[in-house]
Amino acid sequence: MDTEEIIRKKYSNLAVSEKAGELLFRQPDALTIIDECERLGAVVIGMNFWKWKGDGYMEVNSTDYSSINTLPDATKETIDAARELIKDKLPDNADCVSFVL
Repeated sequence: MDTEEIIRKKYSNLAVSEKAGELLFRQPDALTIIDECERLGAVVIGMNFWKWKGDGYMEVNSTDYSSINTLPDATKETIDAARELIKDKLPDNADCVSFVL
């Protein structure tokens, strides 16, 4: 089972919605997902940020860590970057975040 399948199976109940096949998590739950990725040794390739707009979620921003994805410490580097970015709140007043692993 790959990381995305493990996250989906274990944490889908925390997701507030699903958009384009991605589970959307609020900030506190997203930190839990990052912790799980760290435990699994997963690389966070990117994150998509979503805002509620009337009748659904719309993407407002994203991060792309693919440039550090090939470094020897890619897992630690991407986990640290993801955690730092959302440690206090989601950027751009986003309501939710999804992960590309």
